[in-house]
Amino acid sequence: MARVITFGTFDVFHVGHVRILKRAAELGNELIVGLSSDQLNFKKKGRLPVYSQNDRAEIIASLSFVTETFFEESLELKAEYIKQFNADLLVMGDDWEAGEGGEVGVGVGDGVCAGKKGWEARCWWWLW
Repeated sequence: MARVITFGTFDVFHVGHVRILKRAAELGNELIVGLSSDQLNFKKKGRLPVYSQNDRAEIIASLSFVTETFFEESLELKAEYIKQFNADLLVMGDDWEAGEGGEVGVGVGDGVCAGKKGWEARCWWWLW
C-alpha cells in the first residue's frame, strides 16, 4: 500500500473536508495531512483562519483515518514535504494544479485516481 499525503487549510471544518480526506485515505494505508499554518494562510489570503492552526490540527488528527499531521509553512516546499514524509501519492482537490505556488515536479506520473466507490481525485505519485 501507499503513504498518501494531502494539503489544505481545513478551516471551518465541514463534510466536504471529511469526504476528501476519507477518499485520500482509501488510496493507501497511511494518510499524512499538511495543514496550512496561520502565517501561510495570512500570506495567501490576507487574513488569518477562523480557527487557529493548533485547533485545526487537533480536529484533523482526531479523525481515525488520519495517520499524521504537520504544518505547511510554504507552498513552495510541497516537494520537500513529499520527500520528508516519504509519500508515494499526493492527492489534492480538483481546484489545485501542480505548480501552484511552487513546482512539485518530482512525480513520475499524474492523473486521476479512481476511488473504491466511483469518485475521482487529482493524483500524483512517486517512485523512491
